[in-house]
Amino acid sequence: MIHSRLVLLVFVILVNVIECAQETESTKLFTDVLTLEMSFGDKDLQDEYLLANPRSVAVNSRNDIYVIDERRIKVFDETGKEKVILGNPGQGPGEFTGDGIITINSRGYFSVSNGGSFNYYDDQNNFINQVTQSNDNKLNKYLSENQIARSNLSKVFAFNEKEYFMEIFSPKGLVENRKMILTETSLLINSENTIQKIESAEKYFYIKGKLIPFMGEIKWDSLDDNRIVYTHTVKDFNRNNNEYEYVLHVFDQENNGSTSITRIFDPVEISGSDIDQELEYYVQNNEPEVIDFIKKQAGNLNNKYPAVRWLKSDGSIVFAGTSKLNESDEYLVEVFDVVDRQYIASFYSDIQIDYLKNGYAYRILKGKDIFPTIEKYKINLSVYR
Repeated sequence: MIHSRLVLLVFVILVNVIECAQETESTKLFTDVLTLEMSFGDKDLQDEYLLANPRSVAVNSRNDIYVIDERRIKVFDETGKEKVILGNPGQGPGEFTGDGIITINSRGYFSVSNGGSFNYYDDQNNFINQVTQSNDNKLNKYLSENQIARSNLSKVFAFNEKEYFMEIFSPKGLVENRKMILTETSLLINSENTIQKIESAEKYFYIKGKLIPFMGEIKWDSLDDNRIVYTHTVKDFNRNNNEYEYVLHVFDQENNGSTSITRIFDPVEISGSDIDQELEYYVQNNEPEVIDFIKKQAGNLNNKYPAVRWLKSDGSIVFAGTSKLNESDEYLVEVFDVVDRQYIASFYSDIQIDYLKNGYAYRILKGKDIFPTIEKYKINLSVYR
């Protein structure tokens, strides 16, 4: 009996060592969290289903995988086998002028952003409607009242045809002696009676189209029950006394309000060599005003990189990809439960997750000299607890 208990105790200790590499008062650091289960899209498919330049991926409750590629929706089953292709390039209802971002709500209905509009489908892949700025009177009125002449619906999460969260990108004019273009990204909710701005972020582009670094962005994803989680990478990353912290907000459209989760974070320095690398292009183009502006932006951040690089959710569980690297050039990912409003665990990974669903992580893998694929990873559910 004593021998059996000793064996059991050793087994429990070994399991804890494997699953939880380090545990402190404020951090639970896990290893071996993501295991590649399959990849598909580059071979063994009918020609029209092969991936060319996938833009977005999403998964429904049946584990069907939706990929936005070549101005179409390519649908695969959970094993990566082709099922159906929805839509075509074009400007008509159910057609696409570009490759937008797909989101799926709790009922299985899904939306795909399409420039100044979005296409809306039911859970059986039937096209319902194309929502545009012209046929949405509230949206048209909001843009007019806020003097937004042109805008792009970068991302939409719709809970029905008339109510949805949306990310709008719009230009605001030339600045710094006409050397840069000022733009604004706004996170809005189009509810039954009105449109409300939740958060916004300004970006600057050099006149030749290059993004100015060290600016804030809005990172957000949809949750269950018509909620979203979001953070402003600069406004929500701040110094509190001697500690840095970042904040995640959970907005509930039914209550028209938000709750927040605050996480203490060890900031990552923007080194002088990092700044020099960002400035090299502008030095070569002899743009001293732009160079001074970029240095000022880094200074406004206290020469610290914003904490959050991306946000993805699976039900009420949220993964926040941070800017912190380990010696293996893997980024720290932190896991939160937004129902209990608490941090759960952390792990390092070289994978930037594009979608989470039902305990799986999905990544779009593409780049120079490789055929694009969708990778599906099984998540060690220990990090959810």
